[in-house]
Amino acid sequence: IVGKSIREFRGDYLDTGFQWPWEKAAQASEEKLKGPPEGLAEAVKGAFVCMLTRAFEDGDGDEEKLVPMLDMLQHSDEPNISHAMRKSDGAVEVRARQDL
Repeated sequence: IVGKSIREFRGDYLDTGFQWPWEKAAQASEEKLKGPPEGLAEAVKGAFVCMLTRAFEDGDGDEEKLVPMLDMLQHSDEPNISHAMRKSDGAVEVRARQDL
């Protein structure tokens, strides 16, 4: 089976309207990709809001990271936990700021 581009190069390509199933699928996917995917703007906004509200500094103040569950531990207006991130392995240590 010789592809369309090879047949066109050879000069023996005649547009009969026939397409192999994979050619139809490729053409359909090309048509879908002409613009940004549906819902992309909302997904980017959601990711940005997640970074703004759930990211924590890594300790040196030079980088923010998402730390699973850390944002769930802080529900007070006055901070009741402290955390530290180890540079060596990226582990996060969480401690209560007062006796429980």
